[in-house]
Amino acid sequence: MPSDAPATVPVLAVHAHPDDETLATGVALATLAERGHPVHVLTCTLGDHGEVLPAELRHLEGTADLAPHRRGELAVACAALGVEHRVLGEEPGVPNPTAVRYRDSGMAGSSEAEHPRALVNADRAELADLVREEIRRVGARIVLTYDETGGYGHPDHVAAHRATVAAVRTMPVAERPQLFAVVTPRSWEQEGRRWVAERVEAVPPSGSFRGRPTAGVLVPHPDGPDAERRPGAVEVDALASGVRADNDVTHEVHGTPSSLEAVSRARRAHATQVAEHDGWWAMTNLVAHRAAPAEGYSWLDPASGRIVTGDSDLRAPLAGPMASREDFRSAMGHFATGVTVLTTRLGAGEHAMTANAVMSVSLHPVLLAVCIDNAARFCEALEASGVFTVNVLPASARGHGEWLATPGRPLAGQLDQVPAYSGPMTGLPLLEEASARAECRVVHRAVLGDHTLFVGLVEDVSEGEAAAGADPLLFHRGRMRGLL
Repeated sequence: MPSDAPATVPVLAVHAHPDDETLATGVALATLAERGHPVHVLTCTLGDHGEVLPAELRHLEGTADLAPHRRGELAVACAALGVEHRVLGEEPGVPNPTAVRYRDSGMAGSSEAEHPRALVNADRAELADLVREEIRRVGARIVLTYDETGGYGHPDHVAAHRATVAAVRTMPVAERPQLFAVVTPRSWEQEGRRWVAERVEAVPPSGSFRGRPTAGVLVPHPDGPDAERRPGAVEVDALASGVRADNDVTHEVHGTPSSLEAVSRARRAHATQVAEHDGWWAMTNLVAHRAAPAEGYSWLDPASGRIVTGDSDLRAPLAGPMASREDFRSAMGHFATGVTVLTTRLGAGEHAMTANAVMSVSLHPVLLAVCIDNAARFCEALEASGVFTVNVLPASARGHGEWLATPGRPLAGQLDQVPAYSGPMTGLPLLEEASARAECRVVHRAVLGDHTLFVGLVEDVSEGEAAAGADPLLFHRGRMRGLL
């Protein structure tokens, strides 16, 4: 029977400072929490060297009182979002306002980055270990952070990105959560800037504190700083690095009226950093931003730390409504497929497995794709080797298919009873009894949920003489069988 209750997915957002959880990922966090998903925030520093916006709180800037004050803002904001939170390096539920492990590094070029406890100076392996511990503690299956630029280049954002990517990359494949970077489709950013330009009156900066303006509103032009702008608009920076081509954005989250109101309350909680207005907000740089109704995300590749770009405007929901795994497997069991044996290199030897998630992709160039469970030993072996073979089995080779699908079979000697020869291009085993064989070199790899898709350039292909006209081996309803 179909499951009545949707599955919940634990989510962890890793951020550099208080307010980042709200300004960067607030829509996703509040919306997913509203849907019943367990949502957690890990904050690397308390933003102890941040600028302070309102005059009534400006006495905190540059003092030891700012960090505990911002901790309080973080707690109120996370409560508004409906999420749990923790500061990196602290025991769960035991905050220590006077001894945070890592300090805010300040903006790029800041002298604060020279402090030995600045986040940018932390041991990278140590940071990754701490993030990995939190992923495991909360059981996160989805992890959110910044792209490789940190969204706009802040050194602490880049450090948080690197630590998160390293944490996921060094986990066993079977344990790895899905990893996403928050990014903004260019069309959304331009639409938001048009909204601001039509509704917000630009006010030239005035007043000063520590050499920076303290009043005014900067209204950005939708197309960047060099475009013609309406009278009264003030020059601002170009699009941030976290703004990407629309096709680069693979997932999206659209807020509900109640979750967007929760995000607004969270922004108001960060009073030292954010001025909340009717439908828009600004920080100490005085630039007006629309209160976005949605957020975009892209897959992050744990191997490279870069986003996995899309190729269309179609985007999936982040942890959206989803059928149960059991119902899906049962339904797809009616879809009969062929059966293949894949081989690859494993250290100084070879590894093989039975697979049915195999498909041709392109005739020019000739491409073939295989999809491997992240928990399979073969997945790690193929990641390392970058080459594989596909051997299409006839019904007469059913025994080989069943043997190489046996969980926990020993690696050593697994092909001893399977007649094979070395392929001319890769040197990998090709099964003598196969109906068809292909030798491939990986040209693209994408982690997709709990599986990894490998696309291979086919360097050589052949058909088996002994299996010509033979009954194919099929996989249907959980078992292998012949066609006839």
